[in-house]
This record gives sequence, C-alpha cells and structure tokens, in this order.
Amino acid sequence: MASSPSPDPRILVLGLCDPSFSEGGIGPYLARALRDSLQDVEIAETGSSHPDFPRLFHDYDVIILLDAISSCSGVGQVLVVSPYALASLKGGWDDDARAWELAIHDARMLGHRVPVIRVVAVCMPDNKERLRTRTPEFESFHRTILHRATQVVRDIIHESRSQTVSTSTR
Repeated sequence: MASSPSPDPRILVLGLCDPSFSEGGIGPYLARALRDSLQDVEIAETGSSHPDFPRLFHDYDVIILLDAISSCSGVGQVLVVSPYALASLKGGWDDDARAWELAIHDARMLGHRVPVIRVVAVCMPDNKERLRTRTPEFESFHRTILHRATQVVRDIIHESRSQTVSTSTR
C-alpha cells in the first residue's frame, strides 16, 4: 500500500531584532526583503526576545531565524548554526539567544513538540556605527548579505521539503 504524500512542512522565517539598531537590524531587514521572493512560507519579524514559544513550536514544523552575530572572522559571511550556538556567537550571553535556548530545552523536558530550528547568522562588524548611516558602502554591504542569505534560506526550505517527501514515500 502506497503512503499518501505528506503536506509541505509549515515554515516560518523570523527576523530577530537588535534593539540597538533604529531600523531593527539585519534580521528584520532580511525578513522584509525576503517577503517578495519566497512563496508558501510565513515571514515575520520580532522585536521581542521572548516571542510566544509554545505557539511557534505548535504552529510550525521548521523555523528559520535570521540574526546577526559578531564573533566571526569574515564580516558579511552567512552561516547556518544551531540555536544552541547562537549565544556564544553573538559575543556574549545574549538575551534573545538565551531565551530560544531555554524554550527549546523546556519544551523537550516537558515532552512537547519542537520544530526543526535553523539559525541563518550574518557576521556583522563589531563596530556597528559605520553601518547605521545609509552610505553606498552600507547599501552594497546589505545587498551582498541579502543575496547570500536568500540563497541559504531557499536551500533550507528546499531541504526541509525534500525531507518531508522522502519521509512520506518510505
């Protein structure tokens, strides 16, 4: 008996906000820019370090977080990391990263469902002041990061959908 194909995973792309940036930082910037280029995924941004984790974990099969990190050598690199690695990569014990880590831990300890969570982390300069002003350097930097991040997010979405299809055909 052939199994029926499972539906596509419910995917959320969530831009995390760095409150020190008046425009919201790289996470929301990427989320807003991706809205037009990605289909069949929900895209949102948050300024809260403590979003409604139970709702997110229940409503989505895959969560892709967009955030900045400062502990890396190549400014502008786009990395895919575990949510557990986020706190150390952000250059300190970051409240956002710690909140995600604790929410995942608590959900697992209570036997609740935890979606697949991938962090698309953008290496940003330690001196963010030079990126606050809309200069040609700023615009070029953000276009380059947007191109890289878009490809990484598309790859994660494609991989998530491919795994759903291969799992349903077993």
